[in-house]
Amino acid sequence: MAHPIKFMKDLLIHSYVYHVAKPIDLHALAKTDWGAVTGCTHGIGRAYAEEMAKKGFNVLLIGRTPSKLEKTQTELSQEYPHLKFDVAEIDFTTSKQEDYEKAMKGKLEKVGFLVNNVGYVTNYPDTLLNQEYGLKDAWDTINVNIKGMVAMTYLGLQGMLPRNGGIIVNVTSAAGGMAFPYMAIYSMTKKAGVHFTSAMMREYPQIYFQNLVPGWVMTEMAKIREKRWHSVTTDEYAASAINTVGLIKETRGNWKNQLYFNLFFNGLPEEMAQKFWEKGMKEKKQENILYQQDLLNGIKNKLVK
Repeated sequence: MAHPIKFMKDLLIHSYVYHVAKPIDLHALAKTDWGAVTGCTHGIGRAYAEEMAKKGFNVLLIGRTPSKLEKTQTELSQEYPHLKFDVAEIDFTTSKQEDYEKAMKGKLEKVGFLVNNVGYVTNYPDTLLNQEYGLKDAWDTINVNIKGMVAMTYLGLQGMLPRNGGIIVNVTSAAGGMAFPYMAIYSMTKKAGVHFTSAMMREYPQIYFQNLVPGWVMTEMAKIREKRWHSVTTDEYAASAINTVGLIKETRGNWKNQLYFNLFFNGLPEEMAQKFWEKGMKEKKQENILYQQDLLNGIKNKLVK
């Protein structure tokens, strides 16, 4: 449990960031007018790419599915005809070092604002030996969430350091805040992302690193389908999160998420918080099983008709 003084200090700092502070000049911090987002065709990544465009950045769209990249590129180009939108195709689940270097060559060097957003999580929580695709699920999670972040940061820094500045936002997760039973590999990889980002802040102080820690955001990956007081849409989240860049180096990205997780992570004794989230993971597992069954029943009914 967080010390009461630390708890209140954190709330006051974030109250200032979200409600009082003015957004900084991101172009001055980035040193270029190019941004890049991984996992940019849906969810937080898609919304963040649009927020970059609203701030006047050209955007390099990075993902693995050409048709989705082209669709996103077309949509953004129509909405922001005065900006440029480039694409880079990479499969984060299987790519090796040379694949990253080949895909990013001639493209990532111009980027001064990189958001490592792409992430992977299994379809629903379960014990390690009961993962839907077995060991492949664990390997894919590690490849995307750890190797992908490291590779993109490594290559991004090569372009930023000669300009003596830049922004790298690493999107981790609330699941990195403690050990999550039934999401053990995902939780482990997100904790690794937190440590990696903290280390990069010290190794490269001339680059602005931020650890962005989303929680209750209504994304396909998180499978949060109902609007609650502490949940936000991807558009709401990205609009808030981008305005924290340059102001704070670790944040939940949105006031509702910040308050909720401060209360239920930092505000509870660790053992109580652990039981709270373990119960939540079991419920989420059952909820997703029922949801998948409903989808299958719907398909069967359509076929019968």
